[in-house]
Amino acid sequence: MKTKIIATLLLIGLASFPAWGKTDPVQQFEGGTKYIFDYVPVVALKGSWKDMGRQYGHLLSDNIKEVYDLVAPYKDLYNKACGKQNSEIIEAFYQSYPEKIKEFFHGMSETSGLTLEQLKTANALEIILMFGTGIYNSRCSGLGVWDKYSKDGQVVYGRNYDYNTEFLVLNDDIVVTVFHPDDGSVPAAICAWAGCIYASSGINRSGIFIEENDCSGHDKLAAGIYKTDDHFNIKNWVQDDALLLTLLITAKNLDEADLWMKSNLPIYPHNIGIADKNEARCYQWNIPERIPHAPYVQ
Repeated sequence: MKTKIIATLLLIGLASFPAWGKTDPVQQFEGGTKYIFDYVPVVALKGSWKDMGRQYGHLLSDNIKEVYDLVAPYKDLYNKACGKQNSEIIEAFYQSYPEKIKEFFHGMSETSGLTLEQLKTANALEIILMFGTGIYNSRCSGLGVWDKYSKDGQVVYGRNYDYNTEFLVLNDDIVVTVFHPDDGSVPAAICAWAGCIYASSGINRSGIFIEENDCSGHDKLAAGIYKTDDHFNIKNWVQDDALLLTLLITAKNLDEADLWMKSNLPIYPHNIGIADKNEARCYQWNIPERIPHAPYVQ
């Protein structure tokens, strides 16, 4: 049920920027506003990336702390999935962001009550608590239908964010974030745990919807799922979800999204669902060593 609600919020947030019908704001800070939609926190942010980070940090401080508290016991441990220290993975993930998203993190550090280092740790939730701890044993999935396969011929897209019961403790910390950047970027909304700044699923004002699925089963070598001594060599797939945030705030139509997918290659193999109001596409988004990189099936 919560998944259905979040999917609806993504659509509402982008279809009616920034109107929220009869839902009243529960908190405001600087240019940002927080709403609660059927128990789901929703934040609408405005301004520079640092300004939006300050708003996000203040409005979601309690939620971000809960995410950090779950990850913190593992932050200094060795990650047997990646063959690296978690602290190294956390820092490398943060350094992969463009400068404007780093500014967002700096803004969060000024208002959330957490240090920049703690925020980096919370952001690495998935890669730290998945293969590295042995908790993760499931996969996400997505499905899009349209034309004669859907009511009224409209595109209907569903995504199953498939995680284990250990993540239920963060069920109330899954948030919808709506970005209204003042730098000319396309306004966009994402759904993730508080403090996790990436687009595993999201939609932008132009109506471009994206969702990510792990396809390491198709290419285990590209994903690093092979053993060396005491560890596997798995790459940080969440780093690619962060890259997809750039797609959301850039693409104005499917042609631009298609070009972006072929010009920005990941470090880990994924199936990426991309849709607009007319059709959905499935991309085999693979590492540079694999050809072709991003074909799609309509």
